[in-house]
Amino acid sequence: MSNNSSIISNISLKERWLLLGILVITFAVFSPTLGYDFVNWDDNLYVTDNYDIRSFSSENLEKILLTEQYAANYHPLTMLSLAVNYWYSGLDGSSYHFINVLLHLLNIILVFIWIRMISNNSSMIPLLVAAVFALHPIHVESVAWVSERKDVLFTFFYLLGLIFYVRYLTKKNEKKYLILTLFWFTFSLLSKPAAVVFPLHLILLDYFMNQKITLKRIVEKLPFFIAALLMGIKTLLVQDNEGAVNFDAFSIWERIQLASYALTAYIVKFILPINLSSFYPYPAKPFPVEYLI
Repeated sequence: MSNNSSIISNISLKERWLLLGILVITFAVFSPTLGYDFVNWDDNLYVTDNYDIRSFSSENLEKILLTEQYAANYHPLTMLSLAVNYWYSGLDGSSYHFINVLLHLLNIILVFIWIRMISNNSSMIPLLVAAVFALHPIHVESVAWVSERKDVLFTFFYLLGLIFYVRYLTKKNEKKYLILTLFWFTFSLLSKPAAVVFPLHLILLDYFMNQKITLKRIVEKLPFFIAALLMGIKTLLVQDNEGAVNFDAFSIWERIQLASYALTAYIVKFILPINLSSFYPYPAKPFPVEYLI
């Protein structure tokens, strides 16, 4: 892998213009959301009926950061961002949508930078990946729904973590980059528990960038796995407490089929994004044969 010490300055003028074009088109595509209001599906739990975000009192901050769960989730940084939103715009839905779109645009830039870093400063591949990330229909919900602030926010910190980890690998393992990687990963975790997969992503990056798997490489990732484990436990406890976890609904074998089908469905809809929905119900028992396959 090439040295990425000047990744930004190495971006050509042509690449910058093409990336700007992707950003402009993306903003145009999502601009209608700036006129949207809230919906009555989770937006009430997060914003419109949530009095915890309406002031920065010590009591509210304690609830947001430490104790309260919203829609059976614990994501304090997301809730703090919504509190800041309320502070300057009240219940003006357009401002919440604007922040979501802005975060999505920043994430497109970060995707481009990260892919460029791991592809030997290639030009077209990062632009293609950034364009697909920006405009794929399956990604619309994450941007257009106020309650999915957690998705665009956790992705922002997640991508920063990946970028700094690649810097760590390409800058002679300077510890400050690993520390910054952990810092951004923690912010990502506190925005959405889905970030728990990040340590596994680091191992894949080690493999992809031809790093030897040594004891040092394993030990340096222990803080990441510990943080992910703690957040995983916290999330399960919160969801169980809110009644979102039902271990009796499906057997282990049925859960394997559901998980396998869900993964396959993502791949299929990535290739052929038709019949998209904001809600995919569980199938009736016995499961259709495609779940078994």
